[in-house]
Amino acid sequence: MRPVQLFCDSTADIPVEEMKRLQVKMIPLEVIVHGKAYRDLVDLDWKGLHPLIEQYNEIPKTSAINRMTYEMAFAPYLEQGYDIVVLCLGSHFSSTFEHASLVEQAHPGRVYVLDSLNLSSAQGLLVYEMARLRDEGKSAGEIAAALKQEIPLAVTETSMETMEYLHKGGRCSGLKLKLSNLLKLYPIVKVKDGILRVYKIARGKFVNALKVQLEDFKAELKKGNVVLHNIIVSTVGNYEAQSYLYNEITKLVDPAIVHRFDAGCVVGAHCGPGTTGLFYLKKA
Repeated sequence: MRPVQLFCDSTADIPVEEMKRLQVKMIPLEVIVHGKAYRDLVDLDWKGLHPLIEQYNEIPKTSAINRMTYEMAFAPYLEQGYDIVVLCLGSHFSSTFEHASLVEQAHPGRVYVLDSLNLSSAQGLLVYEMARLRDEGKSAGEIAAALKQEIPLAVTETSMETMEYLHKGGRCSGLKLKLSNLLKLYPIVKVKDGILRVYKIARGKFVNALKVQLEDFKAELKKGNVVLHNIIVSTVGNYEAQSYLYNEITKLVDPAIVHRFDAGCVVGAHCGPGTTGLFYLKKA
């Protein structure tokens, strides 16, 4: 059996040092602000991106990873006799999966490309699972097959503190933005079948949206539906909200499995500051 090298893209929102510990190679998407391109999580994180957004008053564009970038990243490992498994940002959100799949077609039986059908830390949870399977001694094909069974079980539940970025990015009308500001509405979104949808709307204070996330998690936990490997609380700069979710969750489960991560530039650019999500895997 050949050794396995794992890859994912930067939208998994796992810190660079943690990715190194997991021995997973991260390929960054690009974020373009005022005509200048930055590599997500490599050249720039959200703390550096937000001031640029404010300075230029524009929402950044994001650029998918192209086929050539994947080819160049994989080549040294293929030459050394490794098989490759790569987990991509959901195909409904980006063309990265499509581009990586072209490389898979060029290297049948050596490169396995997986559509995470998700984004941010839900994709990150699958990276942890991918690393666990590798550490158990699974082959690239076995890892890919097992992960395909887990992909639909990743839960994304995220509260958005502002709809301004959705509006600037053309994904929310001006009327909806005004109403959300006037009525203090906070959308809670979920990913289902690879598509991001509004799940519920909280009103009044942002913590009310976080409480919805918590109640949903508690209900799944009570039913024994939560895989207690890794749970992630991710935020776009709202550390108060992140701490609230973390403190409440760690009353219920072992704190050692709960991670607090920052969302990267790609997720921040599309969802906006304050966005805070809870991510976990459900049992089959």
